[in-house]
Amino acid sequence: MSKVVRKTLADSPMTSARKRKLAQVAARPDSEIDLAPDQPRKSGLGLLKYIENWNEPDRTWNDRQGRFHPYELAAMCSADYDGHKSALGSGHGVKTADPNMKLVLAGLAGLDLPYLKAMKLWADYNRGGSFPADVINLHHYSSNGNEQGFKPDGHGISPEADKLKERMQAIAEWRNANVPDAELWLTEFGYDTNPTSPLHAPAIGSMNAERVQAAWLVRSYLALAAAGVDRAAMFMLRDVKSTDGGVFATCGLVTEKGQWKPKPSWFYLAALKKRLNGLTFDKEIPSGNPDVLVYRFGNSVRQAYVVWCPTSEDKHVKGFNLKLPGKTMSGVLPLIAADDKFHNAGFATPVPTGVLKLDVSETPTIVTVPSK
Repeated sequence: MSKVVRKTLADSPMTSARKRKLAQVAARPDSEIDLAPDQPRKSGLGLLKYIENWNEPDRTWNDRQGRFHPYELAAMCSADYDGHKSALGSGHGVKTADPNMKLVLAGLAGLDLPYLKAMKLWADYNRGGSFPADVINLHHYSSNGNEQGFKPDGHGISPEADKLKERMQAIAEWRNANVPDAELWLTEFGYDTNPTSPLHAPAIGSMNAERVQAAWLVRSYLALAAAGVDRAAMFMLRDVKSTDGGVFATCGLVTEKGQWKPKPSWFYLAALKKRLNGLTFDKEIPSGNPDVLVYRFGNSVRQAYVVWCPTSEDKHVKGFNLKLPGKTMSGVLPLIAADDKFHNAGFATPVPTGVLKLDVSETPTIVTVPSK
């Protein structure tokens, strides 16, 4: 190992115990386990498939001590991944402990492609090009601020206004060309519903903030699927405090712990999950109308067309003609309101296929048809 690599590893924010920790968690190999005398010695259970090694290490709101430069993060990942290709000795690295476990890159606090490129450059020079993570992991919130630098009087914006699909697509294309074996995840995105949060989904026309949050979350998932993202996780399941106007306090699908009242987003995402389960993104279908987007998902058994207005003005397009294959039956599923019963989120209205007339709004509608 070169002096440069040794110095980078030494200067990265890790203690000796930290460098060994992930190998301990990954498999706790019996000969290497560091346990208190009263703890059971169990190893090699294969319970974990992924492990993440930090959170937002590129944070710009911390001083230098709390922030990694990309070369430092690459060096730490190299130690965490395989003990810097075994140069650190036994007991270091996830792959050393469990070759089947995947190391998830600490979620970066933004869509920072130059940061990823710098990490890859370090890997090219110090690991022969082997990128020291199995998953590229990012966080991003669509707002009128800059990444997580939210404006005090700011607000969320739609994924289309944020160019979320295009921005993630650029990262996916870089991944495909440079780290093709790595998965691409977005593990934080979302909107608050309290109007005083700088990340709130604003009320638009006939839709209150909770309805807009619901529609924009669904549209974000659709954009990420179209961009080539492998996994996406919104932040987060429940509110921290539903009466709080702070950032991230009301971004839940339900209200705070102890209340657990579902918001419209709970129902919308339940319907999306039920109808698109087992399907993969196929392509965008030309709609002939700039105010209407159509995405097609499918597998060998069935297809789903998702139709919506990508605007943020409570736009409605009446009588849109959606061309469908065949002459079998299809199902139309408008996403529903919070006061509707939960079971309604999973059922569709059968209609003949061919040309289907739809009233399209900024809340997506899902149309399902057989693949053959």
